[in-house]
Amino acid sequence: MFLISFNGVTQESAGRIGGFADAAYYLVDSLMLEELSEGDIELLESSLKEYHSAKDDTTKVNILTNICENMNHSYWIKYQFFQYKFIKDLLLTNPSPKAKKNLMVSLSGALNNIGIIYHQQSNGEMALKYYQKSVIIDKKLGEKENLANTLNNMGQIHYKHGNIPEALIIFTESLKISDEVNYKKGIAYSLNLLGDVYLQQKDYVKAEEYFKKSLKIREVLGDKKMISSALNNLGSFFDMQRNFSKAMEYHLLSLKIKEEIGDKRGIANTYNNI
Repeated sequence: MFLISFNGVTQESAGRIGGFADAAYYLVDSLMLEELSEGDIELLESSLKEYHSAKDDTTKVNILTNICENMNHSYWIKYQFFQYKFIKDLLLTNPSPKAKKNLMVSLSGALNNIGIIYHQQSNGEMALKYYQKSVIIDKKLGEKENLANTLNNMGQIHYKHGNIPEALIIFTESLKISDEVNYKKGIAYSLNLLGDVYLQQKDYVKAEEYFKKSLKIREVLGDKKMISSALNNLGSFFDMQRNFSKAMEYHLLSLKIKEEIGDKRGIANTYNNI
């Protein structure tokens, strides 16, 4: 356990200053509660109550991870950068070997997420910078599942910028790593990404092979969001082959699942495909 001092703030004292939520309690600046959904408010209330009562910093780091991974509003970005700095500061306090390893795993996750932030902002150079830092940590610690995920993210940057050969190398490397540790979710994701590359290259035989392999694994895992994504890709595959009846079949299957799980953005995208 490695502790740092914290001036406690009770939930009752968490007020608002100039329309913004109190940063002393909510941890980040310029946060307006009125912009949050009911689900995000519930997430923050339960997480921050636990955060401020936590006796060790490992717990605090994990709570912040939960916020970053589950908040729907873009305010998650503020919490991600807060956690990133929090972890870096803790690493300067000379933690025990076990605590340091846990912090480094969390740091790798934070670096990957920051890479995603820059990726979403179309800043590929900065995204790759953070992804590469995450990869270095994961390789050193032997965190192969995390490594496979980050490599897939890196490959998408190269793919987006037209560097197809490099993207194929990275996606294939990620697939190999996931295979080594039987990381089914990572295997399915890499197969899906490889299928997309081959689809854009009009290599329809390989594209269909990879998409169907990905779908089969996701069906076994029961991950509805990923199943709907795989169905959508198969719809696009048949669309490019001008097999419109088959394309419609897969898009409608994808739409049905997206409606079941309330994926509004996915619903909109699938209607667009239809």
